Amino acid sequence: MMEAVNSSLGEMLLEEVSPVVMVLCTPLVEETFLKNGLSFVETLKPFCNFSNIDVPVRTSGDQLYRLKKFTLRLFNASDIKQPNVEVAKQRLEHVITQAGEKVFHDLESDPPQITDILSNPESEIAPTWFQYYNKELIRTLSFSDHEAFDHPVACLLVASSKDEEPLNKFVDLFNTNRLPSLLNDGVMDPKILKHFLLVHDNQDATTERTSKVLSEMRSTFGNNECNLLCTNSSKEGNVEHQANPWASFKSSVPAEKLGCALTGDDIGEIKDLMQEFASRHIIPYMEQKVRDLNQQISATRKGLRNQIKNLWWRKGKDDIPDSTKGSIYTFSSTESQIRILGDYAFMLHDYELALSSYRLISTDYKLDKAWKHYAGVQEMMGLAYFISDQSIKEAEYCMENAFSTYMKLGKSGFQNATRCGLCFHESERSCHGTSDQLSPNTVDFILISRLAKSSNPSAEQDLPKILSHHSCHNRIRSSIPLSWSLDGPKTMYHDFSTSFCEIKLKMVIRNTSDGFLSVSINTIDGLPDAAAPTPSSGNLSGWRYVPAITEEMKLTSDVMGSRLGKPPPSMESSPPFIWSGSSSTKVQIQPLSTTEIPLQISVFSPGVYNLCSYTLTWELSEHENASSSTSSGICQGYPYYHTVLQSE
Repeated sequence: MMEAVNSSLGEMLLEEVSPVVMVLCTPLVEETFLKNGLSFVETLKPFCNFSNIDVPVRTSGDQLYRLKKFTLRLFNASDIKQPNVEVAKQRLEHVITQAGEKVFHDLESDPPQITDILSNPESEIAPTWFQYYNKELIRTLSFSDHEAFDHPVACLLVASSKDEEPLNKFVDLFNTNRLPSLLNDGVMDPKILKHFLLVHDNQDATTERTSKVLSEMRSTFGNNECNLLCTNSSKEGNVEHQANPWASFKSSVPAEKLGCALTGDDIGEIKDLMQEFASRHIIPYMEQKVRDLNQQISATRKGLRNQIKNLWWRKGKDDIPDSTKGSIYTFSSTESQIRILGDYAFMLHDYELALSSYRLISTDYKLDKAWKHYAGVQEMMGLAYFISDQSIKEAEYCMENAFSTYMKLGKSGFQNATRCGLCFHESERSCHGTSDQLSPNTVDFILISRLAKSSNPSAEQDLPKILSHHSCHNRIRSSIPLSWSLDGPKTMYHDFSTSFCEIKLKMVIRNTSDGFLSVSINTIDGLPDAAAPTPSSGNLSGWRYVPAITEEMKLTSDVMGSRLGKPPPSMESSPPFIWSGSSSTKVQIQPLSTTEIPLQISVFSPGVYNLCSYTLTWELSEHENASSSTSSGICQGYPYYHTVLQSE
């Protein structure tokens, strides 16, 4: 099985859950880099992903480890804001449309052969729009007030050697009038690491004045907090880069124009600048911040005595209304400090400390009824379990908990729920990847449904659902002559105090061959642990259904407790179920035809049931009623989850 950190989700987390650097620069700095068809931030972005940085870091427990991979995210101060919901929606639609048009054009001009597609790595088979959608969705949810990993860790202040009185420019740049509103409003901490950079344009500036300004900067702001970047060494400005590092970041400018004034030495200087900024400034600053926060929180919140005191203090908050929007915590609150500690630890790959911080703050958010904050922490707990290769069951529990809570928030939580669902999907593919490797001819996809709109206000609407399928059973080049699906109600309520619950199901079997197919359905009554997915099982491919939370289900301290029982690690297995009626059914199916078989199960208590305990034994013949078959085989039932809840 692939290590989680090397999976597509792991790589996305290293890239997107990473320190943010806020950039403030003067107009003359932007003017210098526009000669290359780029802004200052765009110029630096390709050199902010470090695949082999090798920086020593100590955990809060004083254990030494080394960071091998690290990423910085650079944003102009003007871009550090929460995107408008409608604008974000339009951006997502534009991404899908644009990617689809490109794929259609490529297919029309040069359609690929199916054998060539199947020989490609999994990452190349995935649809282009899906990769772009994932990244764009995360960006549309950036700078939320309920998460801290988008809060700037450092500020890079940049002035040009051509600026008049550059030192005054640096002071003016960090004026509160130029800072994002999230910093001025108290959501984000404005007291962050500051680094001062002087840009020297080799085309039209003198080095004598630059050296003098740099010396004054270092005596004013500190020798270690100042740097010089010389750029635009090509006088003619006609440099062409064979492997243009900016092509994927800037599509509106011809590739040959991007970086046209930057020589190889200029690019090398940018790389060295960013490497030094990350390894000698950002990482040590974050490491010290983690140690300070952990020491502060340990003294006030960790330990049994402090936790009991905190719970006692929050006991009187039972009557406060649910918080569904708006931040109720400033950056200086204890709750925000714990969240910052967790996110900093996560970004420094100290996942144990991140998990302990998220667990600590999760209780506070539940008691405060700050459901969006609570969902965000549950989501991060699931991701921390996943990327640290810990319990799959606990990772799934946390992600489902986060998804359900986001959905309970209504429209304000839908996009977060979608992000959470996509991360659920990706972690499932990674965790169960071994089953996919058994056959390369599989299809991978995910479906997220929206609330159905009805013209009749009184009509009952479908509940939102997320469905994930990480190994399609309808194989592209399968030798199995049949496909099948199990259908029925996904979630239902029953009063178990009066009787057991009978659930009617339907199995649809299709003969996908030109021969005559005989199929025997053999059902096996569910064992006590049949509803609990087992990671080591080889038969984990199939639909994974996350039941939706209905309006009448009240959010409590254990949002999913009504269907999952006790939370991990002591999550209990669901009780057994039995298949009603005959334990074996045999049908004859004509070539390229479909048949339906009614089935029924009986359950005796609430739970989540995995109805995979059946087999299909098939025989294929060239003629009807033939005495011998041309081929035969047995198919194991795939996971199908059904939720039964106790009715009130």
